[in-house]
Amino acid sequence: MSVRRAATAGCVALGLALGGSGLAACTGDAQELSGAQTATPAYGALLSRTVQSIDSAKTVRFHASSTDVPAGAGSTKLLTGQGVMTRPTPPSAAFRGTLDLLINDRRTTLKLISYRDVVYVRPAGATKYQVVDPVSFGLFDPAVLIKAKTGISSLVSNLRSVQDQGVDGVDGVRVHTLQGEVSGLLARRILPIADVYRPVGISLRIDEETAQLREIDLTGYFFTREDRSTYRITLSRWNEKAAVTTPAT
Repeated sequence: MSVRRAATAGCVALGLALGGSGLAACTGDAQELSGAQTATPAYGALLSRTVQSIDSAKTVRFHASSTDVPAGAGSTKLLTGQGVMTRPTPPSAAFRGTLDLLINDRRTTLKLISYRDVVYVRPAGATKYQVVDPVSFGLFDPAVLIKAKTGISSLVSNLRSVQDQGVDGVDGVRVHTLQGEVSGLLARRILPIADVYRPVGISLRIDEETAQLREIDLTGYFFTREDRSTYRITLSRWNEKAAVTTPAT
């Protein structure tokens, strides 16, 4: 049996939108976490080049936006974010930027720096950064997105149920759109609010010439079991000179 057929047989109960049985989810998770390539062979070359492009990058600019984020529930929700991600000493990763949050339905902005797996935040009005655990209040460390093999590239390499949405010209660049899904368990590596028992829809927009990822959408049940939300991560200015250092605390 081919790798694709084995993956499809193990994950058929999941479908593309809603979750399936625990057994089917575990089967898919085991294949993904072992690094198995489950993408359709026709797209394998492009996806492989994209994985290599991400994992070899030195820097990239990041912008995140969200749609259909529900109010209430008394939790912290990421609305938007922007900044730069770097690899100061691979495989470590770093981030410097700002996050726009909804905390108990009140909007606030944080400056955030992640360096050597330590996250520092400076709330609006504060003069110094403080060390925090982002997961403890429902956030994620943006630096994990660029980590080799476990960040965004792991979503690309483990994309399943791939559907080709065609090629568009964007600013003179041929951009190929592919859609599919990954398990919630895999998505949770970079988005702690992902439901491990339900798949996360993925949409990729890839520069065909450079294989650089321009955008990735993650759609799933991140806050409630009834509401689907989407995070769009836009990546640009790959490998331009940038530096992130530890802030004063």
